[in-house]
Amino acid sequence: MRGCLADVWTKPVEGAVVTFTNRTDFVSAIGNHLVTGESFSGNPPGFTPIPVNTQFDVGAFDVFYTTANNQSQPTIALRNSAGDQRLDLQFDSGNGAGASELGRVTTSIEFRFDDKLFGFGGDWGALTGAFTSDDGNMLTITVNGDTVNIDDLLGDPPGVGDDENGFVGFLSDTPFTSFTLTGAAVFAVDSFSFDNALLVGPPVPEPSTLLVTAVFGTGFLWRRRQRNQPVAQSPD
Repeated sequence: MRGCLADVWTKPVEGAVVTFTNRTDFVSAIGNHLVTGESFSGNPPGFTPIPVNTQFDVGAFDVFYTTANNQSQPTIALRNSAGDQRLDLQFDSGNGAGASELGRVTTSIEFRFDDKLFGFGGDWGALTGAFTSDDGNMLTITVNGDTVNIDDLLGDPPGVGDDENGFVGFLSDTPFTSFTLTGAAVFAVDSFSFDNALLVGPPVPEPSTLLVTAVFGTGFLWRRRQRNQPVAQSPD
């Protein structure tokens, strides 16, 4: 990875994960890695619920979640209304005012990727305009055993409601193919929005590496061709 992460890191977490709250710093730290963006601009019109117990394609990645007793009531959806295109995420404790009488519980949501990634980031917010309410809920990401606390990174102390919304991303030395979002189900329902994702893939080989590979490959093919040449028969 190019550059020095020490110049742009915002907060380390346990293990080889570095977190960022500034999109520009995050992009600079990516270096020569492949990057895929997802703005959810292809969302169907209206509100598209994502079925429970189903790996659902939301664009550049898939999402998966379960509910208590396998209730069919969805708590994740793609939104495309009044020009607002995003992914909606809801964590339901299954109890308290406003909770489902069916007792469904969604406390974790998994993001799954087709290929190995070395980083992920995006814009996090709340459907009500404030990132959390006074219930002190915490939204965290668990990747390769490390935890990224989005509320802490956005300056949201437990039990204090505010208007923290913004970018959170992380880079990992160890590749991953999934991570889990967890909402502490302290209150009845806690809803979040997510948009403008950046998926950081493997590094692109340097030109010198490509040249060595090309030369090696050419030599290998030449030797193979020589071995496959027919042997001339000597005259009797």
